[in-house]
Amino acid sequence: DVGAHERSHTEAFFRKLKFWDDTEIGDELLETDREEEGKRKGDAPPVIVMPDGLNYFHVKRNGLIFGCSSARNVSPTTIVEVLLNIAKVVL
Repeated sequence: DVGAHERSHTEAFFRKLKFWDDTEIGDELLETDREEEGKRKGDAPPVIVMPDGLNYFHVKRNGLIFGCSSARNVSPTTIVEVLLNIAKVVL
């Protein structure tokens, strides 16, 4: 299939979403974060750029993940707005 992403790309994106941990700041952890090391503090950012050049966009609403992927350079704001509108219609 032309334009189809490998299964490993989708799995890597899902792993990043599921196990997101934003407690690290550079190579150091904040003093307050040392106690809660390894716990999720927030949601993953809406745009994730993979090392091979693929861009993944997502919006999480009511436990559902609405996502999109692109191999081209597109406006992240436009894609996130489209995903938000789709989420409004579905939910």
